Amino acid sequence: MHYSEITEKFAPAFFKLTSGAKSICITTHMSADEDAIASILAAYRLLTDKYPGKNTQIIHIGEPNKRFQSFQNFDKIQFVQDLSNYLDKFDLLVLLDGSNYHRFTPKPEKIKEFQGKTICIDHHSSPADEFDIALIA
Repeated sequence: MHYSEITEKFAPAFFKLTSGAKSICITTHMSADEDAIASILAAYRLLTDKYPGKNTQIIHIGEPNKRFQSFQNFDKIQFVQDLSNYLDKFDLLVLLDGSNYHRFTPKPEKIKEFQGKTICIDHHSSPADEFDIALIA
């Protein structure tokens, strides 16, 4: 389901997928900037507060940037060389601040082949790849 604006239908769809997941991976685009890091940390806070017993992890390609260290839960971000090496550990992938697979991993085909559900939330108005739920506003 693709949403082009936040409506009363988006939140129930989002929480239906997140509540049904056993393990959630939150990520953002490579070479993350301030809004990307803030997005993954906000999503992490939302989901860990709502589902405290659920396996929810932030996995991001790259190295830690010290300028973000003061953000709450920055220490929860797992910095890795390639997101695609971790996808098999999750049944829900939440992709933030990007709507094209190639922005998240050098192996975008791995996201396309991902066997779980996907949620995309992005503020860029570029054409999006396929997701179970996408909010592109």
